[in-house]
Amino acid sequence: MSIESLNKWGATRYVCKSVAQELSIEHIFCDPNSNQRNSRGIRSEKQIRDELGYSQILSQSQVEKLDEALKSEWPLREEFWLEKILAVKVAAILFVLGSSHIDSFHVY
Repeated sequence: MSIESLNKWGATRYVCKSVAQELSIEHIFCDPNSNQRNSRGIRSEKQIRDELGYSQILSQSQVEKLDEALKSEWPLREEFWLEKILAVKVAAILFVLGSSHIDSFHVY
């Protein structure tokens, strides 16, 4: 997550941050904001929709094409996450990610 993304959706409470505060552990937001995405060439869903000429209502084949295009951005995004994680000098870390990223994002 990024603060920008949470603000976009009108979030007033950040669950992971609240839990970290309750446990007295450090919390960081790892997802790139729009400026960071632009500088790294990570396209947003809106940019991809615009490139594909898609509106808000999609056919099943358009959903599949959009999903594939979004997945093509994952390596760049996951690389950003890893850089943020590695910058934190702690013995253990809890990283919360979407279930779709389980197979593609590994930290050994």
